[in-house]
Amino acid sequence: MLNLKEPQVSCVVILPKHSLNVVAALTPCIFAFLIYAMFRFSIGLALPELMLEYNLTHFMEGQLIALQLLAATVTTGLAGFLSDRIGAKTVLITGVLLYSLFLIAAMAAPNYILLLILLTISGLGAGLMLPPVYILAGELLPRSRGSAIGAVGSFYNIGGLIGPIFVGNYLLSGDWRTPFIWIGVIGLFSALAQSILVKQPKSVRADKVRGAATKILQNRNILILGLSILIADSAFVGFVTWAPTFLRQDLLMSPDEAGYLFGASTAIGALGIVLMGYLQDRVDGKKVILANSLTSAILTFTLLTQRYKLLTAPILLLSGFFMNCFWTLISAQAQKSVKEGEIGSATGIVQNLGMLGAIIGPALIGWLTEMMTLSLALIIAVSGFYLISSSLIFLYKHQVKPRS
Repeated sequence: MLNLKEPQVSCVVILPKHSLNVVAALTPCIFAFLIYAMFRFSIGLALPELMLEYNLTHFMEGQLIALQLLAATVTTGLAGFLSDRIGAKTVLITGVLLYSLFLIAAMAAPNYILLLILLTISGLGAGLMLPPVYILAGELLPRSRGSAIGAVGSFYNIGGLIGPIFVGNYLLSGDWRTPFIWIGVIGLFSALAQSILVKQPKSVRADKVRGAATKILQNRNILILGLSILIADSAFVGFVTWAPTFLRQDLLMSPDEAGYLFGASTAIGALGIVLMGYLQDRVDGKKVILANSLTSAILTFTLLTQRYKLLTAPILLLSGFFMNCFWTLISAQAQKSVKEGEIGSATGIVQNLGMLGAIIGPALIGWLTEMMTLSLALIIAVSGFYLISSSLIFLYKHQVKPRS
């Protein structure tokens, strides 16, 4: 176990003297989040066109999404381990290139099988490119790790906002391939910028990380954080998947009302990520995660049990502000809970468990709705899961370095 006490940071975020270089290095990195979120949040819009062109069933459409996400899950943990061994920059560029090239290739696929294979390989690249961005942000701004990770993580939400708008404009003319090709091209240019502007903050030595994965799996705090993010991401992705149906069926919202409201909720989530990350640097990170998870549980329970349309918008917007923060908060806390040479592996392991939760959530809620109402299923698998996630954080313990 690592003996480590979480450092306290002054009210002002402390930037290193080379802050301009840090900004220049992190700017191309955020495009990994943008291109991933733009595709993930907009592919659903293009499914009707894919269904007609490839003669797909709903099950086959689901396979396209599920297998790419499963592939990303496979490589997320590996990305953290490799970042400790060969450097986060190398892993990031490899992931971005793999994701972008195979996404572009998938747009030329003549049949469903080849489309499925190419998108799945692209998913492997997604898993490689996401953890290194968190690792680089934390290494470049080690004294403001929460703020740095929160700032870069917020661009996932920004990508989730602009992706559907970007793709939707092309769909109006019946063109579903071009916007996804452009997403891949943006990724290729970002990889070039990363190779030029990103500098590995410190040399990576194999002897420092030998056996790191085994040690980290014995770290009680990392296991707690991993289980917490698994349950929280199950709740989050389940909510994002099924809550629009709840808004339309239970609260009788029109499709455009529900769509705009969810878009606004995603956008305000970016602000929540940044502010909560900054707060994590100022006060006890455990308390911030705990308060955030409890607030998410309370707000989603309130949303799902009230039936007044007038209250729906403010409650959902507040929910978006808090619900989107758990991933970056827990990732930053994981980095603060291990030694320097284990940061990449810790980030990868925790986020790998989070990706597993993303697979579980939507299916679990779908199964529960076979036995109960959708609102009750969401209360159990969203509000209840956030409550369980916060309960696990209670078990996290700060450990003090022994006196020399």
